[in-house]
Amino acid sequence: MKKRSVFKQVFEVVFPIFNLALAGTIIYLAMRGDEIGSIGGIKVNWEFIAPIIVTLLFVIFIESMRRQIVIYAITKRFDPFLCLRVYLLKKHYDLLTPFHTGGKAYEFYYLHKHGFTPGQITSIPISDYILDRIGSQLTMGAIFLSLIWRLDGLDGGMVVASAIWIGLAFQIVVTVGALVICFNRVIPQKLCQLGLFLLHKVRIVKDHEKAKTAVNGTLAEYRQTVKILARKPFVALSAILLRSVAVFCNFFIIVYIYAFLFGWDWSVIPLLLLGIVLTENAGGLMPIPGGTGAMELFFLSIFATMFGTPQIILAVVMWKITSYIIPILNGIPVVIYDAIRFRFKREPDKIEA
Repeated sequence: MKKRSVFKQVFEVVFPIFNLALAGTIIYLAMRGDEIGSIGGIKVNWEFIAPIIVTLLFVIFIESMRRQIVIYAITKRFDPFLCLRVYLLKKHYDLLTPFHTGGKAYEFYYLHKHGFTPGQITSIPISDYILDRIGSQLTMGAIFLSLIWRLDGLDGGMVVASAIWIGLAFQIVVTVGALVICFNRVIPQKLCQLGLFLLHKVRIVKDHEKAKTAVNGTLAEYRQTVKILARKPFVALSAILLRSVAVFCNFFIIVYIYAFLFGWDWSVIPLLLLGIVLTENAGGLMPIPGGTGAMELFFLSIFATMFGTPQIILAVVMWKITSYIIPILNGIPVVIYDAIRFRFKREPDKIEA
């Protein structure tokens, strides 16, 4: 058991580094070309690096606070450091898995490790996911609908345009579907029963009745905790508002990247925000960890004329670093911290034995 634990801890650190190396290779290959030598000659405005860093830290603070609000409303547990670790790890694993699916699964596991009940383990991530989706869609929808008339000012061919519209439709369907499934009394129970039946048939779940009783108990507790949130609309509205602010701040980083390359220009802000919303939506359809490759393609296609050559290469590298590399790096210290904490926690148990 000890060897397996050590392997798991090493894997959790080495695997992200491998992904970083892969992403770095892609960026390096993208920068290779006839005009790579002229990138060093681009006049940049270094003072705009500071607002990028401040924005990234501000988003981490907001997202951690949003989780603390939801967790406190459900459990009366105040632990900002835990909420910070949950957010950093969720973002870390989201970017390492297709369709951003790994972070939520790891959040279930992480809350279980820190003493939350089965009902809380399900209700906290699911409620957070729903509030996350609503906040994100409200922000992206507001930007898109208010600036759709500027769509002709961006580049992109028919393939990019099709991916954008499909991405928007996909995001809306996922959000509405999550709301219907999670707040319906019958659908979650039917889905769980179907899952247990299939797992029993393939002999993963041996005692079907015992597992069914446990799942029904968890669902009952889940419904109770969801009711707690339903009775506190201020909590839900606060979480949605904080998520909207975090999404907008993340999108606004593209404005600082543009200012870093060309200087501050109020007139291009609407187009930059519209373009990054379309890039995120279209790239989100790609079943690739962090959208690696696809996101860069959409970015280059949409912003080619606005940034020009060779600035567009530097812009996509900076955007990828802020949206992919840094969030992955943020999660690695938490993985190491948890591994060390777990090891020291086990030492007293060995001495007592």
